[in-house]
Amino acid sequence: MRLALMIIFLAAPLAANAADAAPAAGADSRKPLAATFVSSKEWMMRRSPVKEEEFTGDVRYWTYSRFVRADWALYRHDDETWAARGNIRAEHTLPRGRGVCEVFGEKAVFDQKRRTGSLTGKKGYVDVVLSSPGGGKDFGRAGRLVWEFDKNVSLLDGVRLWGDRVEAWADRADYDQVSGVMRLSGGRPVLHKKIGDWTAAIKADTIIALEPVPAAPGAMTEPGYPRSGPFPQGSKDAGRAETMPSHLLAEGAVRGWIDFKNKPVSPLEP
Repeated sequence: MRLALMIIFLAAPLAANAADAAPAAGADSRKPLAATFVSSKEWMMRRSPVKEEEFTGDVRYWTYSRFVRADWALYRHDDETWAARGNIRAEHTLPRGRGVCEVFGEKAVFDQKRRTGSLTGKKGYVDVVLSSPGGGKDFGRAGRLVWEFDKNVSLLDGVRLWGDRVEAWADRADYDQVSGVMRLSGGRPVLHKKIGDWTAAIKADTIIALEPVPAAPGAMTEPGYPRSGPFPQGSKDAGRAETMPSHLLAEGAVRGWIDFKNKPVSPLEP
């Protein structure tokens, strides 16, 4: 279920623009860029044959909710594209207190005009880690990550998800950031939800999951998730999201089971 939250975020470029004055060689360049900051050990501006800026050595980009680091990055002004490579780590603080998501890879590109990008890994895969507010962790791995900023994110070329709460396998996973729908497809995807007030193991042609929805006061929540609210102002839980397990829809030769725990069952009428 948590994959929908895990594959959100690398949709921002390393920076929106950069200043034209180059710092001295070897100096740390740190420039505010519309509420963002970029730093690197070396920075170079080239104006011919095309205007471009090169950041080398411990490149870092951060805003109030995102942090990206790489060994090297290049921004081309003519087509407004970014390229980055080397030990890429990107971190995004999820909204409404849902935790922090991290992605690890080797090469990334971003087109600012089209607001699209991709990330690939050195060993043929990218890694994803979601840390929930309660301290639980979920892990993911896929061949590559592609995104359209603020619209959708996809894990492609073989997806695996694992953790204390859920396991999943599919050829691809697509997440719509507008509707909150995550779709597993290709290779007869499997999803196993292991804990919570209901558990399930599903195999189908397509599996669709929705983001967690607000829980009713007193509803059961899963370990590592925020407890159900409302939370008193000033308490450590104030402002946290209220969550409960996501909804599931499976289509196409569906097989599996769902176990509803602690749910009263009405007696069958004669």
